[in-house]
Amino acid sequence: MTNLPNIGKPATNALRQLDITTLEQIAIHDEKNAFKKYMALDQKQSVF
Repeated sequence: MTNLPNIGKPATNALRQLDITTLEQIAIHDEKNAFKKYMALDQKQSVF
């Protein structure tokens, strides 16, 4: 497995929240679906 390259903390943290830690895992997700999953996760964590 290939670790994520240095893509910046915000991007790395977002991917880790989706349990994506390798380049191989990124390859199975398309950008639109990964963004939707991240936004759904982010909304669950928000406190109003």
